[in-house]
Amino acid sequence: MFFRGLTEEFRIGLVVSGSYIGELLDAISVWNGRFLELRLGPFPQGESIRMLKTLFELSGIKVSDELAEYIAMSVCDHPYYMQLFGHYLVKLGKIDNETIEKTRKIVLTELMNLYKKKYREIKEMGDEYIKILEKIASGLKGSNHFSLDEWEKIWDLERINVITIMEHELTSQTNYSKDSL
Repeated sequence: MFFRGLTEEFRIGLVVSGSYIGELLDAISVWNGRFLELRLGPFPQGESIRMLKTLFELSGIKVSDELAEYIAMSVCDHPYYMQLFGHYLVKLGKIDNETIEKTRKIVLTELMNLYKKKYREIKEMGDEYIKILEKIASGLKGSNHFSLDEWEKIWDLERINVITIMEHELTSQTNYSKDSL
């Protein structure tokens, strides 16, 4: 009630962000539509390069457009994964081909661990959730390809940040091709 009163009295806006989608949706639901939900997906390539160069510069490192493009392309322009790549590269303290390759392997390992954990979480929810993801992976994305029961499970998958529902089209949170990373 305190924050609601502040936002109404002083006409200020609040920004809430995070990756715990279900919990965020629960937290903002009491605000009766006062929040505009915006889900980040992959950035346009130019924006990815600009973000990476800016963040590296803020860390005291100057990088070429080519290196920024390589990082962006290797993680399919995913904002979090680009930051993760940059974080480890800065942490290693130098930029050369050996360090870039070492960083790529560190990021790949970290992401694989993240996806293994997420897979176990989905598997514990039941095999029907895996079957839904297989349908989505095979190209079925429109609302008419799923029963009402399947949509209930799809919403569960959205709440744990595995998929995103955008205008009744489903998208994966990974956006990876076999050539990335």
